Amino acid sequence: MNIFKNLSYADVFSLANLISGFMGLITCNIQFLILSTVFDGLDGFLARFKGGSSMGKELDSLADLVSFGVLPSFFLVFKSNNVLAYTSAFIYVICSALRLARFNVIKTENFIGLPVTASALILFCLFRLRLSKFLISISALLLSLIMVSTVHYQKIRNTKLLIIGGIAVVVSMISKFGCLLLLSLSLLYLISPILPSGCIRCLMK
Repeated sequence: MNIFKNLSYADVFSLANLISGFMGLITCNIQFLILSTVFDGLDGFLARFKGGSSMGKELDSLADLVSFGVLPSFFLVFKSNNVLAYTSAFIYVICSALRLARFNVIKTENFIGLPVTASALILFCLFRLRLSKFLISISALLLSLIMVSTVHYQKIRNTKLLIIGGIAVVVSMISKFGCLLLLSLSLLYLISPILPSGCIRCLMK
């Protein structure tokens, strides 16, 4: 099989997601996580409406592991020498890999466990808001457990909510308000499984 001939347009954005995550690592700039989120969203959009390649799902998950698993874990220990930071980083990257591996082998209408993208965006906001390393490390440990849990998360299909989320993602790079909005939306999604079913249907459809 010729790998390059088998690539779809969606796969190009998966590779852009991967490069963006790698750039975040080599430049020590967490802002690249947001760029990876944009590429990941475009990848999913094209895969749904234009179709993807036979290796698209695996390529997407590999890119997500770098951008939303390795990159946040790196910043958990960046300029930090304490045991809690390293422990949370190791657990977070392992749980991210396990979450993505399960996603690739189990076909289900909803997500099982918190998606790695949502988890990474929460950590991004905590870093951007300059919260204490202790609080961020504890948050990373909690998010790790939720990622590998069996809690079901519905896929967001509401166009208006997707647009608001997309705007919040982009604005979070340059504005504290955008960061707070993104964090609020991400936390709302985090607790969505325990919200009344009527609220969930209204938000997700």
